[in-house]
Amino acid sequence: MEVDLWFADYAALSCEELASSSDGILDAEELARRDRFVFERDRRNFAVSHVFLRRILSRYAPLAPAEWRFDFNTWGKPRIANPNLEQAIHFNLSHTRGAALVGVSYDAEI
Repeated sequence: MEVDLWFADYAALSCEELASSSDGILDAEELARRDRFVFERDRRNFAVSHVFLRRILSRYAPLAPAEWRFDFNTWGKPRIANPNLEQAIHFNLSHTRGAALVGVSYDAEI
């Protein structure tokens, strides 16, 4: 099994860069989840990590970051819901304040 790992340290980005990175990219469900965070820093971290995920996934299939669709399994783990992908893509996103890690695999769930 092969897994590609992508790391982003976004603690140094300005508020303007963080805000513009999510405009038009996150879907309505992600925006609603982002807006439920009490603290601005948590809203920014959520938005940037999900934009990062979408941009990484776009390296694996010919979709723009805003075109990715997700649904959730029984336990709430997101998975790709786009029909007609040539090959199944599996991913996992882990994020904390100022950093995110994305794992991507064609072989199996992560």
